[in-house]
Amino acid sequence: MDHLYPLKLGSAVVLNTKPSIDLECERIPELPYKPCARSGHCAVADEHNVYLLGGYNPDDDVISDYFGSNQHVPLFGEVWRYHIPSNRWHLLTNEGESHFRLASMSAILKGKTILIYGGTSYPFGYRSTNKISWLDLRRIEWHVKPEKGENKPIRSYGQAIAVINQYLYVYGGTTGWVYCSDVHRCHVQTGVWERVFSLEEHATAMVKSGKPRNEAIPDPRYRHEMLSDDRRLYVIGGGTSDSAFALAKVNAFDTESRQWELLDTRPDERHGFPGPRRCHGCAQLGTVGYVSGGFDGRKIYDDVWMLDLTTLQWTKLDTKLPRPVYFHSSAITPNGCMFIYGGVLDPQGTERSDTLVRVWVRIPSLLLMAWNRVLSLLRNPTGIEKHTLQAMGVPPSLLPDIG
Repeated sequence: MDHLYPLKLGSAVVLNTKPSIDLECERIPELPYKPCARSGHCAVADEHNVYLLGGYNPDDDVISDYFGSNQHVPLFGEVWRYHIPSNRWHLLTNEGESHFRLASMSAILKGKTILIYGGTSYPFGYRSTNKISWLDLRRIEWHVKPEKGENKPIRSYGQAIAVINQYLYVYGGTTGWVYCSDVHRCHVQTGVWERVFSLEEHATAMVKSGKPRNEAIPDPRYRHEMLSDDRRLYVIGGGTSDSAFALAKVNAFDTESRQWELLDTRPDERHGFPGPRRCHGCAQLGTVGYVSGGFDGRKIYDDVWMLDLTTLQWTKLDTKLPRPVYFHSSAITPNGCMFIYGGVLDPQGTERSDTLVRVWVRIPSLLLMAWNRVLSLLRNPTGIEKHTLQAMGVPPSLLPDIG
């Protein structure tokens, strides 16, 4: 259990994860035992698990070895669960109906449900979606709900999503040919879509009125990320196939006034601002967002930054990822442990990673640190009956850690 202990705040640590089966046993045909290298996937996390969805790898040798057959489909219609306390991967058997596309979709965790929006199949752009899929984590079952409204977003991938109050907000994305800068929202209970900002309508109004272009409105983009508070959406980076946008200024959309603002951020005292990037990772905990890696068209980044939304202060963490990476995914637990998985490792897009990296970004509670120490001393914590641990005085709130 050395993956949990000792705790090194702000340090990127590569995890030597375990498979869900004993590797000394004969491999089950057609059943992979851990996720293979991939890009374009997405991830979310709760207290005890990281959920990994979808992904892409065009390497036929990797695909054939992974599936144990001659399959050559470069996309993964999978949901993996990484159980943090036991350091093990589990491939989940998911049932039900979904609109789940397998690359460059967006996901967000609300309670015990993952909401997945957008994404594309292969070839990219030819089979994109503009619908929401719901994954119930209690039953590991997909659901779709009726969606209404004439102003739905276009079918796209590489967009960003956030939930404020009862609305799922969608910004940006691409069809594969056209990039978008519209904002849409869907009421998560009624399924009613509405467009809350149209770049085309705004541009037409500006031309008719003779007014200059509003610099607060972001250029169309994809593979950006989005942070949020109770009112605003903050667009972080992104770009097109041949560009990447800067992070020194942040475009923010006020969901109440439905107006864009261009906000000046504050640089790190030593390192200034993070460089322009797209295809980066981003995870949010409270009012702080954590940006990792990314690509500007020439340089691949290996840095990790934090942006405090209350002060708009950038801070560069004193760590580096094991290798520069983009098209990866990141997710953060409520306790402040960020996980980064996979991604592309070279500018040509031919090499992919299957590495899981952990970065503690917040000091956890003394209870959690003590419990992690106990787990690190147990040879096989998942093999201990829960009633035995209860009899030893382990608090009931910690028992899901070993299940």
